Amino acid sequence: MPRRPAFADHLVGTSSSRTSFFYAYLGIWLHAAVGAVLLLPYMGLPIAEGLAVLLLASLCFGLSIYALAGRQYDLLVNFIAYLLNLHFIFSQESRAFLFLLCSALISFASIYLLLSREYNLFSKTGEQPNGVPLPWWTLGLAACLLTFFFLYGISRL
Repeated sequence: MPRRPAFADHLVGTSSSRTSFFYAYLGIWLHAAVGAVLLLPYMGLPIAEGLAVLLLASLCFGLSIYALAGRQYDLLVNFIAYLLNLHFIFSQESRAFLFLLCSALISFASIYLLLSREYNLFSKTGEQPNGVPLPWWTLGLAACLLTFFFLYGISRL
């Protein structure tokens, strides 16, 4: 009995000829590793907060790599989010947290849109025999997450 392809196989690119996320994954983890060694001691933030900021920057960097490699130029907005994140890292302003908040909102919305687009493509291409569209409750959960994150960020200003 042949193995049924999974959505993870579709994302990595092993089940079809679409662009692989490999370069994005590699970019995320290399950026995080190099940044942890070079930037984390000099950021002036607690370790947990510094890692969170660094991983968000790495995510934005990886999504920008995927936008270029996959020719999905609408995801290049993550490069702007990356620059906003860098501004937070290197700035000493008190309002720099607003830039981090904008960066997080952009990257989380981009991830949701990317994954929902890829899931719809996966279910329509025939790789998934029982193709089911993305449920609406996932949109509701993602919207609640973004709203709560936004409200948390506003309360810190």
